[in-house]
Amino acid sequence: MTNMRYQIGDIIARRREERGLSLRQLEALCGVTWKTIHMIENGRSAGRFDSVERILAALGMELEVIS
Repeated sequence: MTNMRYQIGDIIARRREERGLSLRQLEALCGVTWKTIHMIENGRSAGRFDSVERILAALGMELEVIS
């Protein structure tokens, strides 16, 4: 689980930076606090599923589960 946390966090951080968004700007777009986004980006929290979905949506992405 921890490895997945880092992977998701890294994807979010890279996309946010590519779009030139600060943590506070992303917070305004998705409604998830910048502190939570920061913790997810750094792998310190997996975040709630709905929070991760809202962050990804604000970045023009979606979560796809492959089984």
